[in-house]
Amino acid sequence: RRILLQSVHAFPCNWSAWLDIVAICSDLNDITSISADLKLPDHWMSWFFQGALHMELQRNEEAKEAYMELRRCFPDSSYILSQIATCQYNMRNFDSSQALFEDVKKRDPYKLASLDTYSNILYVKEQSAALSHLARHAVKIDKYTPEACCIIGNYYSLKGEHE
Repeated sequence: RRILLQSVHAFPCNWSAWLDIVAICSDLNDITSISADLKLPDHWMSWFFQGALHMELQRNEEAKEAYMELRRCFPDSSYILSQIATCQYNMRNFDSSQALFEDVKKRDPYKLASLDTYSNILYVKEQSAALSHLARHAVKIDKYTPEACCIIGNYYSLKGEHE
């Protein structure tokens, strides 16, 4: 952990190092002591780290707050918007999450990351037409990504074709 912290202090935009720190810290329960113990650099990437760590620990309200703070600095980021939508999904606010994912699709039509979660919402709400459209769209972009396969699987599962 010490080496990873040295890395993020030297190169704060090294997201892979931040993700490794999230993986190490996710086993600990007290996030307050984690943050104090880590001595994070004074950099905007620390906010991304906080959001990712809160999501990993299933503290979705805190994660949403961190991403909302980031959205003030990066208002056009489809990544931040999709993270907020995922937080809403995890808190079972499906309507709000669906609206956010639809905004993500409009802003970044070729982004497949996190759209598997959007397809879960469409599946649960039994919106087969929207799920069909999303599946066709995902196939056109890249049918071999895990997200596209999940979207297609949700579509066929909703149709009742399990083969």
